[in-house]
Amino acid sequence: RRAHPDRVLSVQIEGTLPGLVVDPVMIRRVIDNLLDNAAKYSEAPAPVEILARSDGVALVVTVRDEGIGVDPQDLPRLFTPFYRTDRSRARGTGGVGLGLALAKRIVEAHGGTIEVESRPALGTTVRFRVPAEA
Repeated sequence: RRAHPDRVLSVQIEGTLPGLVVDPVMIRRVIDNLLDNAAKYSEAPAPVEILARSDGVALVVTVRDEGIGVDPQDLPRLFTPFYRTDRSRARGTGGVGLGLALAKRIVEAHGGTIEVESRPALGTTVRFRVPAEA
């Protein structure tokens, strides 16, 4: 909310969240990156949503926007370092294409996974999972 005070941020927590053994600074970096991307690639007043829940074995965090979306041919390359879609470059949003690559490395270093679903002009959903404490 501090980074984008003009944006509506919907925060939802479903049920009881599991305990984690993670580097909190690094996981915070992942969340901040996903929220920043959602705010950059969608327009106010459309909300940015973040949802946290347990799936029984992991913490699942979902960040969703109603923005410009990503073309299907770009989806496989989104986590490639320095890759930026033509549409993201055209918006003048800054960045060099390292945010999602870094997010993926952090999540995977914690034994988790990250995925993107997107449809042009309808928005993007990024979901990551990190294993719950054994």
